[in-house]
Amino acid sequence: MSNSPLAVRTSHTAVWTSTDMIVWGGVFGSWYNDGAKYNPTTDKWTLISTESAPVARAQHVAIWTGTYMIIWGGRDTDGNSLQNGAMYDPILDKWTPMSTVNAPPAGANARAMLYNGKIIVWGGNVGATGMTNTGGIFDPGVGANGSWTQISTNNAPLGRLGYAMGIKGSKMYVWGGFGDLGPLGDGASYQIH
Repeated sequence: MSNSPLAVRTSHTAVWTSTDMIVWGGVFGSWYNDGAKYNPTTDKWTLISTESAPVARAQHVAIWTGTYMIIWGGRDTDGNSLQNGAMYDPILDKWTPMSTVNAPPAGANARAMLYNGKIIVWGGNVGATGMTNTGGIFDPGVGANGSWTQISTNNAPLGRLGYAMGIKGSKMYVWGGFGDLGPLGDGASYQIH
């Protein structure tokens, strides 16, 4: 690969758009709220806009919807868990803040998956209060800033990070990971509505 215009970093994210890899955020000495697109066909990097981009963060989630790169959660420069994010449109090179109404609690090291054009976010670490077993479903197609629906915590497994998450049919599965008291060897399924 050709040299990236981005500073070295870790705890960043990347998504694949079908033509480009978009790398965003992360930390290494400094905290970053910048990113770039890499096109493997041309071996070329292009910086993306930082106007209206989310605040610098690491340990966040990123998902490609087919239209937007969604950035959500993570930790800020002070180590605080974040309960916000934004949608990035690579065609317009434009960021749009996401709604936070009914959003899951602030979290770092959560997991996210795409399901029927919606983003499912679950679990992670919420700082001093430990792990969370909460989540939400974000629909980027509702209104200008999208819309959240909370996931029920009835019979939910313990909060965790570093776990496996998958979707088959209309069910989300969570297994393993690291909870407040150590490694976990259990899981559960959630019926997506």
